[in-house]
Amino acid sequence: MKIKALTLCIAMVCCTPTLFAGVVADSVADWSESGTQGENGWTYGYYAPATPDAVYSTGDFQAFEGPTWIWNGNAWDEANADGNNQPWTVVNKEGGHPNGDNNADGIQYAVRRWESSVSGNATITYNHAKQNVNCGNGSTAILYHNGAVINSSTISGGDGAGVVNSSSVSLQAGDLVDLALSPLGDDGTFVDGCDGSLFGMSVDLAVETISVNFGADQPNAAGSAVTGAAGVLGVSNWNNTSGQNGSAADLIDASGAATGASVEWTSNNTWASQGRGEDNNTAPEGNNRNLMTGYLDTNADDPNSVTVSGLPFEGEYNVYVYTKGGVNGRGGDYTIGDKTVSHVDVSAFNGDFVFGSEGDVLVFTGLSGESFTLTGQPTTGGPPRAPINGIEVSTVLVPEPTSLVLVGMGLLAFFGFRRRQK
Repeated sequence: MKIKALTLCIAMVCCTPTLFAGVVADSVADWSESGTQGENGWTYGYYAPATPDAVYSTGDFQAFEGPTWIWNGNAWDEANADGNNQPWTVVNKEGGHPNGDNNADGIQYAVRRWESSVSGNATITYNHAKQNVNCGNGSTAILYHNGAVINSSTISGGDGAGVVNSSSVSLQAGDLVDLALSPLGDDGTFVDGCDGSLFGMSVDLAVETISVNFGADQPNAAGSAVTGAAGVLGVSNWNNTSGQNGSAADLIDASGAATGASVEWTSNNTWASQGRGEDNNTAPEGNNRNLMTGYLDTNADDPNSVTVSGLPFEGEYNVYVYTKGGVNGRGGDYTIGDKTVSHVDVSAFNGDFVFGSEGDVLVFTGLSGESFTLTGQPTTGGPPRAPINGIEVSTVLVPEPTSLVLVGMGLLAFFGFRRRQK
């Protein structure tokens, strides 16, 4: 499900990926009205088990394609070239129909497949109910993650209310989530009789994020506190800090809940990208402009630093570093652990967040542990500067790893990535 529009530019070629937060996939909202396979990450097809007790794997999925299968304007269906309308396998916007062992071509599950383009902890919810409740022995819905069964339900032929089930998973970009509709009824047979059923699913990505804005009290800069949605993740609950040196405890997360995490920062002083005799922030009024206004500054030689401790995240997380100084042509090296990326300001912030060595946002990926220290060492310009406007620590990586400035696993690539200011 598309939440926010972005423009991604790689080697000056631009496309429009998706910024994900919250619901990232919805089989109804994402349905292709033109029958385009792969649209919004969804592909439609079937699974034909060799035997009723066969074990499914992702390679068993067969996408609907001609001439055997056709898009009829509303659903994927068998082409009916022989006039007998079998197999009965169908997938439509809200439901579908499997094929039983009492019909031509034998057992076929109707399958919706979604390929993830995001990484993070997620909840997958599916619904399953009989559509034709006047006959039949019921049907079975099976939810797979990378070929492994994570949930299932069998309902009777007259169960029009059905079930809604959820499962928690750890998603990686490229993972496959399949929701299959089987002819297996509540009598234990695979006979197809009036097996038309509703079956759909949604994927909700957990937004586990802590966001910190520095220099929120920067004088003569028209204020730079963030009080609503800002940054590339669109988080509304930010921790605003003030002063060149300081600390803050019990940071709140994206939901506004206290996390127990803390932050400590040191710098030469705070400064602003606009309003102090410099004008390097032309973004429209709003929280993104405020985020990119005040910052922790360096002098020409000494670094600034930010240490975050007591992180509650399990597994890996990513650190987004926002950097926009008051003068173009200045920059520095930013380091977390053994990972370093260089940055220089080349243009004013205009409301679009640009990822990369000449942009507004750097990303350190694949970090772990309950604490880390970020340093900004001035290296470039006259005099050099390495500003830090804010940071976000998140289990969400967006859009997908190959589209970011990857600073992890020994990889370093520079791409552009823009988010339009509302």
